[in-house]
Amino acid sequence: MNGEDRLSRLIDNIVNQSFNDGFGRDLPSDVLSGSRPRYSSIKEYTERTGKRFRMTKQQTEKGLTREESFAEFQQNLSKRKK
Repeated sequence: MNGEDRLSRLIDNIVNQSFNDGFGRDLPSDVLSGSRPRYSSIKEYTERTGKRFRMTKQQTEKGLTREESFAEFQQNLSKRKK
């Protein structure tokens, strides 16, 4: 087994362990299925993740508000899950 295979197996094990440890267990099923946004507001996003929501350069150039940018961010999150 070469180094790339070992790294790939290690990553797979870490991801599997995260899911087996109840990752996402505290989220409602409609959020996990992608039928409802994960966060109801920028404030909730910040409180739950510990991160500040930041607009992308492209969103700023398009003239989007923070709320519009956040809605776009959530839409992209749900697309990634599918």
